[in-house]
Amino acid sequence: MHATREIDTLEYEIPLREHFLQVMNTYLRAKGEPFIGHALGTLMKKTIPEELQSLPFIGERYKVEGSVGMRNWTNIPWIAIMDQPISETDECHEYVRYLFSENMESLYLTVQLGIMEPKSERDKNSELESPNNRIQALKSMLLREPRYDRNSMPDNEVLIADLKQAIKSYNQYVDGVLGKESSENETSEVHDQEEDCHPQVVVSHKIRIEEIKKQIRSRGFSYPAECIENLYLALKTKPFVILAGISGTGKTKLVKLFAEACGATEHNGQYTLIPVRPDWSDPTDLLGYTDLTGNFRPSKFTKLLARASIPENKDKPFFICLDEMNLAQVEHYFSDLLSIMETRRWNGDRIVSDLLLCLDDQDVVYQEEYQFLGLPDNVYILGTVNMDETTHPFSKKVLDRAQMIEFSHIDLGRFPECRSEQDGLSEDSLNAISNSFFTK
Repeated sequence: MHATREIDTLEYEIPLREHFLQVMNTYLRAKGEPFIGHALGTLMKKTIPEELQSLPFIGERYKVEGSVGMRNWTNIPWIAIMDQPISETDECHEYVRYLFSENMESLYLTVQLGIMEPKSERDKNSELESPNNRIQALKSMLLREPRYDRNSMPDNEVLIADLKQAIKSYNQYVDGVLGKESSENETSEVHDQEEDCHPQVVVSHKIRIEEIKKQIRSRGFSYPAECIENLYLALKTKPFVILAGISGTGKTKLVKLFAEACGATEHNGQYTLIPVRPDWSDPTDLLGYTDLTGNFRPSKFTKLLARASIPENKDKPFFICLDEMNLAQVEHYFSDLLSIMETRRWNGDRIVSDLLLCLDDQDVVYQEEYQFLGLPDNVYILGTVNMDETTHPFSKKVLDRAQMIEFSHIDLGRFPECRSEQDGLSEDSLNAISNSFFTK
């Protein structure tokens, strides 16, 4: 038995213990040193992954990556080992991972699940549909999740034996659970194609959100974690969202970037920016006015509502950004909209509202597209507000009808992962999103 363990140790001989201790002993000091070209970064991102890749039980099947941060030192460096086919998809990211504690006193060998949606999301009866169920299924195959303390780090033989066991359990999960799931999906897809010559591709909401986040990052902008998710859920709940906070936090830009990532631009008429003026005192400033001849003159706001109401546009989302909407007293110019929002109701498979414009005045001549204009369910109103001495506070009536997201912190040390060479997005690069993304 002793001879066998010596043979295994020689076969898998890499200085894993020495590498881990070097990271734990020097990382906190390295965080105060220049990031680019640092030797510790080379150790974590190149040396250790390459040596782990050379282990016979990892080999070419698995992808090994290490990280100490993107453009600055991260608080928790890691090394991940992932099955190659999984790493090439956007649907799920199950992997074995070494996680260093923030104080560099401990190292954890664990399994993690970074998942946007189970592959079998259309099978609503699947026991593995919940991410929590999937991670429990994965962890149940791992006999234990070792923790190694810096002052009592085991030798290489123990470290490699633990890793080999973790990879074995992970392999069983990939081949067993995911392999079975993939087989079921392939059968389901074949069945769908037999029933429909033009099957509809269903993309999960989580994958859509990730695409939106990637699109925003590619523009060179960075927002806090879960900011995009919060905005999406707010819009899904109510068609009126207020982004409040100090000046310079990127509120107005976020609205534009989010709309563009959904395929709504000023060029295609699905997005419009309306700066609010301090002298707005009644709804005509927002909705339009009647001239001296009795003709109704629509505003940018009502023109967008009319475009959104056209039958061929009802499945496209439209976005209106009311920039610095509390420069004027909101209740004065927005009162009609607040009342109309309360009349929204289901009519068949769509949400409808009462008419927005008053048709009782026989002296006013409305163009045909404005005669029966309500608040379409594919229009989303986002207001940006700054809280300072130049603005007006909100009444409870406004806050009751809106979702509020606060921007109160600027992280000057946060940088985007990448930046597009182009300043703007071309029309072809935008992924048009159906309005069902917000309503279903």
